[in-house]
Amino acid sequence: MFNLAIQYGLFHIKPVEIPFEGVSLPGHFYYADTGKAAPTIIAISGNDGTKEELYAIGIGAIKRGMNCLAFDGPGQGETIRQRNIPFRYDYETAVSLAVDFALHDPSVDPDKIILWGESLGGYFAPRAAAFENRISACVANGGLYDCLSLNPEKRDSILQGIRKHAAVFNRLARLFMKMSVAFDWRCRHGFLTFGVDTPSEYMLKYEPFYLKGGYLKNNMPSSCDW
Repeated sequence: MFNLAIQYGLFHIKPVEIPFEGVSLPGHFYYADTGKAAPTIIAISGNDGTKEELYAIGIGAIKRGMNCLAFDGPGQGETIRQRNIPFRYDYETAVSLAVDFALHDPSVDPDKIILWGESLGGYFAPRAAAFENRISACVANGGLYDCLSLNPEKRDSILQGIRKHAAVFNRLARLFMKMSVAFDWRCRHGFLTFGVDTPSEYMLKYEPFYLKGGYLKNNMPSSCDW
């Protein structure tokens, strides 16, 4: 319905597909139509967001003479629900391909690419910006250093405890799921977006969602700590 509606709107927006590891990530490109290469925002959502909800950012960009590329990355929106691609901590893999895609469009100024992350995107965006040097600026709304929000001094021991006592953790979590609609939804949504079946697996999937230096692999020095 969104793709149908944008055909009749006041702004130049088109659905796009970003090549990604043998498949593709669905998105929308918002054109400023300035007649020259323009600054371009690459916008990503969060834990339960979609590219469609980034419409306000896209329109805000157009009104300021900027393009915007909004897309569903791994674990988000159409990508998880129709293409079964789960969340991954190394979100720079998707962002770098989105930058590649954007740079094929002559309306994009290659020196003015801004990465914008909403909600859990506040982890994805800084993480991706650490590896993608073609990004000129990064907005993290809001910034997430540790997606589990654990005491850094106790983080490893807590996760080790969950791993060691997974059966007990799962029984307790299932009990809380029956007592709280909100907690039940959070867990079931996590099972979907991470492709797991139990609360312990869900929690442990978040272990590398951490901007501490040792968790930033690839070309980031292990001693780097933000």
